[in-house]
This record gives sequence, C-alpha cells and structure tokens, in this order.
Amino acid sequence: MYFVSANAEFYLENYKEAKQQLNQAVKYDSTFHEAYYNLALVNMKLNDIPAATQNIDKAIALEPQNEKYEKLKQEIGN
Repeated sequence: MYFVSANAEFYLENYKEAKQQLNQAVKYDSTFHEAYYNLALVNMKLNDIPAATQNIDKAIALEPQNEKYEKLKQEIGN
C-alpha cells in the first residue's frame, strides 16, 4: 500500500510525501528492492545525492543483476 501511494505522490511531484511513504514500505519489508530504487529517485529529485547513493546501493545489494539499478547508480555518480 505504501509503495503504490508513494508512486502516486511521485508522479504528482509530491516528493517529500513519496519519500515518507517509501520509508514506510522499506520499514515493513527491508528486502523490497524496488522501494529502495524509487527512494533513490525521490532523493535525486530532492537533491539529496548521498541518500540517493545509499538507497541505490541497497537496491543493488538486494537485486544485483538488475541493469536498471546499475544505470541509476551511474547517473547518480555523474
């Protein structure tokens, strides 16, 4: 539920609310790699690059073969 709500908030450009919803999602399921990925996207929108890096690293650790996650990590690093 938090993940779906966060996605809606993200598309409405309510990034702070999306961040809160995604933090709740990973609080309840710390293996939810998609939520960490989306949290990294939100962090980027909020210009919080250290948090974006931390969250994409968590997503990659949970789902290392996901090329989309590696691509975002490269974007964050540039």
